[in-house]
Amino acid sequence: MKRSNSKVSETASGAGSFLWHGPTWMNRMGGEMPHQAPKQGESRMKKVLGLGGLTMMSTAAIIGSGIFVLTGVVAKSYAGPGVVISYLIGGVVAVLSAMCYMEFAAETSTTGASIVYSCKIFGKFVAWLVAINVLIELVIASAAVATGFSGYLSALIKNLDLIGPNRLSNWNGSTLLYGPGANGNMLAIDPVAAAAVLIITALLVMGVQQAEWVQNCCTSLCLIAIIMSIITGAVYSNKSNWADFAPMGFNGIFRGASVVFFAYLGFEMMAAAPEEAVNARRDVPLGIGISVVGCTILYLLMALVITGMVPWQQINASAPFAQAFKDRGAMWMSIIVSFGGLAGILDTIVVTQYSMSRTFVMLGRMGLVPPLLSRVHPKTQTPIFSTVFCGLVSAVLALFVPIGELADLTSLGALFAFCVVASAVMFRRYYQPPAMPRDMDGFTGREGAPLWQVLIPFLSIIGASLGLAFSWATGCHYGVYIAMFAWWLIATVYIAFCLPVVFMPTKLPTPLFPWWPSATVLTTIFLIASLGPTNWARWGYACIIGVLLFAGYALAESLYNRRHGPPPPRAMSYHDEQNYEAREGSSKAAVDSMDVESGKAIKNYAADAGGELGHDQAASSK
Repeated sequence: MKRSNSKVSETASGAGSFLWHGPTWMNRMGGEMPHQAPKQGESRMKKVLGLGGLTMMSTAAIIGSGIFVLTGVVAKSYAGPGVVISYLIGGVVAVLSAMCYMEFAAETSTTGASIVYSCKIFGKFVAWLVAINVLIELVIASAAVATGFSGYLSALIKNLDLIGPNRLSNWNGSTLLYGPGANGNMLAIDPVAAAAVLIITALLVMGVQQAEWVQNCCTSLCLIAIIMSIITGAVYSNKSNWADFAPMGFNGIFRGASVVFFAYLGFEMMAAAPEEAVNARRDVPLGIGISVVGCTILYLLMALVITGMVPWQQINASAPFAQAFKDRGAMWMSIIVSFGGLAGILDTIVVTQYSMSRTFVMLGRMGLVPPLLSRVHPKTQTPIFSTVFCGLVSAVLALFVPIGELADLTSLGALFAFCVVASAVMFRRYYQPPAMPRDMDGFTGREGAPLWQVLIPFLSIIGASLGLAFSWATGCHYGVYIAMFAWWLIATVYIAFCLPVVFMPTKLPTPLFPWWPSATVLTTIFLIASLGPTNWARWGYACIIGVLLFAGYALAESLYNRRHGPPPPRAMSYHDEQNYEAREGSSKAAVDSMDVESGKAIKNYAADAGGELGHDQAASSK
């Protein structure tokens, strides 16, 4: 059915509208239009997560994946004792990014996190690029962490001497059994890692409450192991080990900061949970802030302990804390660290699988993947299809693929998402589309500057950040650093004092605006540049594949529109998904009133029918 308004039809089928609204043909084949919130009458995910559960979820993902291993790797390979500064830099960038996330999280009650935030401001094309990066981050992180689970398990088995020397004593996490002399002839697979992913997937399918219970137990065990490691490790620390504090200079410290940023991805994963939070707009921002600050302090203390216990050249990269305690005769602490590491890894698998499945739910609602992946089972109130799909993908990767070389892409993907969110926070303060209703909360009533006057300083901040970061990474003359920093500073000053603010969030505005989001853009791009050309190339290939997929969507959209006509008018308004709970409540009340009216109508009809029947019977008897 074609629409009667030709102007609207032309706009909806144009290239600009496609870049903003994205494809609709996937949903239209199923008889529905893209949406970001659950539709009326659709099964909702169960609201079970409070502030404690959300904070534990974020804490689990931040400390679980790297606190017992990543610290030693970065200290030995990049920064030496300067790993403390690396964690401090990573923590500062995480706090900067977290505040930008908190501004959006205070206004949003749907799942999707950075994808939803970027879609609100920049449209679905940018949201799709963010989604590609987030999915790369989550898939690789889940598979890499699951692989680490089997390594920790093998180390724990050896420490406990539970097996004889002729059975599994040579097991290193890959391949369940090695035959004599067959090491060079067997395929290195990791069934334990795959099994761990599948078990967590089954828990998430059963319900969020079951997975939350397991996660809280594992997080508590991990925190106990961390606190005991800090206290015991401080006793064995030697100040002389910190004498050569930055053996590889500032380049090594910044390279280490870009690597350890992998540890701070947990708060971004937790931002995907608003739809299952009891009070999302209060608890999600608070949970992000508490977990990021608290975990940064724990990382700094753990970095001081490991570099104080062992000279940085002698740190065991695969099991730094467990080996350090074993060398000092504290075998009991080595076993506790191994148990804490296993618990932390299980924590991270839970959160990554949870966040990945909720990401596919949002993409399905937006029409960017088949809508089947967005369906919520009415009994378990969980997205079963997307959860099972994500679990199978991660299990296959953990089983067969040597994922370690791609681990840096997780940091790069997250940094890209953080940069886009910070840019969205800054951009929406100074520009709102003309079609936006001006009666929304937050509008200042001031006349905004033209789009080009906002874009020039906005793109200048991004360009100056890129110039400063990559000139540092490639070792340019210091004059280039000064020029790029001056360019960034001038652009930020212009935005702060020359552009009128047209929108001011009423819930939880980012402080020190626009310096805070501008600094977030600068620092995230700086860390991206520190990851090196190999990772830049891999990330570029992934983005090119994403753009080609979106171009394929455009072709499919064009062909579908040519055959079936342009899509119908979009029913949802901008930011409409924020109020879906209120709509759900009002629609439920309306349905209840309709039921009452229907009941009365049925009773009246039955009474009338009964009266007519009695009249007919009386007439026939006469």
